[in-house]
Parts: sequence; structure tokens; C-alpha cells
Amino acid sequence: MTTQASPQDAGTVTAGETLNYGTTKELTATPSSITGYTNTFANWILSGSGSLSSTTTNPTTFTMGAGNATVTANFTSTPNKYYIKFNGNGSTGGSMANQEFTYDEPSKALTLCAFVRSNYNFHHWNTRADDTGESYDDGEAVQNLASSGTLNLYAIWELQGFPVTYSANGHGTAPAAQVKPLGQNLIL
Repeated sequence: MTTQASPQDAGTVTAGETLNYGTTKELTATPSSITGYTNTFANWILSGSGSLSSTTTNPTTFTMGAGNATVTANFTSTPNKYYIKFNGNGSTGGSMANQEFTYDEPSKALTLCAFVRSNYNFHHWNTRADDTGESYDDGEAVQNLASSGTLNLYAIWELQGFPVTYSANGHGTAPAAQVKPLGQNLIL
């Protein structure tokens, strides 16, 4: 009696061996762990001589017949879903829903940033709030950022300029507050 798994990388099955007619052997199918996939036992298929106590339960018992036999453990291999959670990381407005992905699906664009932050421009996304992780552009086509669960992407902001306020120190009226753009002279 021989045993095999189908698909071959989705799991393992108790090894086959030479058995005498009428001898029984318990067979167990064990799903394997494959990044980004969930593998589950589906059923048993017998080709040749012999019988199975059940084709749908795991483990099952094989009884050897008069001739050769092959027992196949079938598995289903399903790609995992995972989610991107967008974090405004200091935003002052806007909101974004989680974005759903499926492992190994074709590349898909990240949702465009809908967050806003006063005196800042959105620059890019990062897997860490302090911008020390993996970075992604707004709307970048991505694939397999996670194998399951939820991955947080944090908005990384670039300062538009410096807010400037004035004080007349009790001598008249101070100029109105303004934002000094980066790289430009301050005009009073």
C-alpha cells in the first residue's frame, strides 16, 4: 500500500508499507504550513484493492485487499486574506477604511491617502510610525505585504513650513500669524 498527498506540498500522510491481506493501518493526514495559505484536509481517495473506514474523517483506517492500493489524502489550499489598516499618525482630519487583500493575488494599488494634517503634506506610507520600516508611495501597486492578519501603515508627513506668531510686546499691534514656507524668506 502506498500513500500520497494532493497537492503534494499541502500536507503529509502516514507512510505506506507492505501489508498482508486483511491487515489494517490507521492513516493520518496532516496539513502543512505554507506562507500565505491555509491548508485543510478534504478527503481520502482509494485506488486499487482494499477499503477505508471513512473517506471524510481524519484519521481513517485502511484495510488491505488482495492487490495493490494507493491512498491519497486530498487537501484544500486557500490563500489567506489580510488587511491594511491606515493610521493618520498625527492627522488632524480625514478617515480611511481598512483595505482587503488576498495573498498571491495580482498587485493592487494602495488606497490614496484621505488624511490631512495642518501645515503638513502627506509624503508616503511606512510600516512604522517613526518612518524606520518599509515605505510605500501613495497608490503604489503592492502584493503580499502580509501573509494574514492586519498590517498597519502609518502616514508620514512633511512639514509645509513653520508657523510664525508675533508679539508687539505691548507696543502697538503685532503682524498677523503666518506660515513660513520651507526654503522661502519670511516676509513681514
